[in-house]
Amino acid sequence: MQTISSFTPENFNKIPFENSWTAAQVADHILKSEIGMPQLLQSRTVVTEREPDAMVQQIKDVFLDYSTKMKAPDFLIPTNDPQHKNDMYAKIETERKAVKPVIEAIDLTLSYPDFPFPGGFGVLTGLEWVTFMNCHSKRHTHQMQVILEKLA
Repeated sequence: MQTISSFTPENFNKIPFENSWTAAQVADHILKSEIGMPQLLQSRTVVTEREPDAMVQQIKDVFLDYSTKMKAPDFLIPTNDPQHKNDMYAKIETERKAVKPVIEAIDLTLSYPDFPFPGGFGVLTGLEWVTFMNCHSKRHTHQMQVILEKLA
């Protein structure tokens, strides 16, 4: 949220370099990845038949390796339409406020069989989904910081 605030309304939608998303597109991607989390974390669960944190390190290794380029699934591709910085900030803030009490109320050791993670991680536990949200946000915050530096 602090990084989004660092952009001016003018540079929020500015392309920093070839083949890059704008900060607005990165924020839109983050929003799209977090929008359904409260519903997912309140969906059907099953008892986990492995260590509930078995995928945590792998998730960290993949999403916190800033040297690797990833391709977002189609449903998370951001719009090319210009975005208003304050509107995007408010939308992300609203989603985060909605998911926090859910995370605090659920058993993070349970698994979510109806929502396997795209890209090979498979069925995740609540703890692993929360780790993903955290690492994904860190990854794209770093990306926006790089964009900000390029635009300076």
